[in-house]
Amino acid sequence: MDFNTSYYTRLEYEKKNYKYLHNPKEEILGLLTLEDLNLLSKNKQIKKKHYYKHKKIILEKVYTDIKDAIHDKNYIEYMTKKDRTAKLSLVIHNKNKAIVEYAGGDEICIWSTQYFLVIYGKNMHIYDIGGFSANYAPIAPVNTTKH
Repeated sequence: MDFNTSYYTRLEYEKKNYKYLHNPKEEILGLLTLEDLNLLSKNKQIKKKHYYKHKKIILEKVYTDIKDAIHDKNYIEYMTKKDRTAKLSLVIHNKNKAIVEYAGGDEICIWSTQYFLVIYGKNMHIYDIGGFSANYAPIAPVNTTKH
């Protein structure tokens, strides 16, 4: 499930994408917003408006760092069942919280799904917070007739 995954702290991600995060004219479909990143703040509580779906799973053991928890067997098993083709592509972490993105594709389209994760002991809360999907541009047939 983990391939060429980029790992950032919240500050590293914000610094790298500063131009897009702080310029409303640079809105890019699928890119995380400052409001999304604020979910990683210490006392920020997630509200229904921030997510589409919520799931709680039980991890194999207690973790204090989310980077360790995303390698837990139960988490990997759950995410694999959710989407067999998507791969972990981005992790923005802060102690017991993270925003992760899974990317996938097939011969028709590409997609990504973003999740907000929070661990409390052996419990992991998984919130679906967004993503995108897009069809590939069709390939025009080559005209082989001679005029």
